[in-house]
Amino acid sequence: MSVDGNVEFFSITNNLVHDDDNIGIDAIGFEKVSPEQQYDQARDGEIRGNTVYNITSYGNPDYGPQYAADGIYVDGGKRIIIEQNLVHNVDLGIEMASEHRKHVTSYVTARNNVIYTDNSNGISIGGSDPMKNGGTDHCIVVNNTLFKDGTKGINNNSGEFQIQHHATNNIFENNILYANTEAQFLYNQPATPPHPAVIDYNLYYSTVGASNGNWTWLGHHYTGYRNYRNKTKLDRNSPKFSNPQFISLGTPPNLDIRPSSPAVNAGTNLGLHVVGAVDFAGNPRVQNGEINIGAYEQ
Repeated sequence: MSVDGNVEFFSITNNLVHDDDNIGIDAIGFEKVSPEQQYDQARDGEIRGNTVYNITSYGNPDYGPQYAADGIYVDGGKRIIIEQNLVHNVDLGIEMASEHRKHVTSYVTARNNVIYTDNSNGISIGGSDPMKNGGTDHCIVVNNTLFKDGTKGINNNSGEFQIQHHATNNIFENNILYANTEAQFLYNQPATPPHPAVIDYNLYYSTVGASNGNWTWLGHHYTGYRNYRNKTKLDRNSPKFSNPQFISLGTPPNLDIRPSSPAVNAGTNLGLHVVGAVDFAGNPRVQNGEINIGAYEQ
C-alpha cells in the first residue's frame, strides 16, 4: 500500500498486510509526482490499527541479499500519525526517513505500536546514505514496545532503535526495548548531527544483563547500561535496567505488562496530543495524570 505525492488527509487503517518482498505500507514524498513542489509529499494522514508481518526484501532482485524492507515506512511524508499497529517478522519495523537529499520526513509521530522479532531493527530514523539521502526532523517515537528485533545476526542487527544520517530535533521516550541476546539497543551512525534526538524515560532489558547491553551513540560504542548513561548523559530519567514483565513470551508473545511491571506509571506525560488518547489495546492512555512506559496502559 503506497500513497505518494499530493495526498493529504488520508487514513490507512485496520488492514492485514503480509508475505511481501518490499515495503508493506508507505507514505512518500519528493518523488516529483506532483508538478508543484510544495504539494509533493503525503501529509496530514494516519496509519493506524494495521497488522503487518512476513515482509522481507531478501532475495528480491532489486535488493539481493539485504534485509531492507519496512513494515511501515514514511519516506518524505509530513504530519502523519503512526499508531496502534502490530508489526512483526519484517526487515525494519517502522522507518521514518527520506531517500532524497536535502529533504526530510518531518513532524511524524509513531506511538503505541507493538513491534517484535524483525530481521534488522525495530524502529529507524535518518537517511541510510549521508550523501544521497535526506533525513528525519521533529519526529516523535513514544510509548512503543520493541521485542527481540535484529534476528538475522550481528551483521544485520542495527538495534531496537536505529538513528542514521541527517536526524535532527527528534524525541524517543517512553519506549520498552527488550533486546535479544546480542543486546543491541541503540545504534547511531557517527556522521549524525551531534544532537539527533532526546532519549529518555525508556525501559531497557535483555536476559544477558545490564553489564552486557550495547549502545552506539554518535559512532561511539558503549557496553553496559551504567557506562552508556554516564558517558552519553542520555536516559537520565529512565528506570533501572529491568524485566518489563510481559504477560507471555510464547509464540506469538503477549507484550502487555503485568501490574507489578517497572514500566507502570514510569513514563513522562507529553500530553494527549503527543501520546494519543488510547494505548495499543484501546484503553485510556493517561490515567490520573500518569502514563506507563511501552504500548500498553493498565
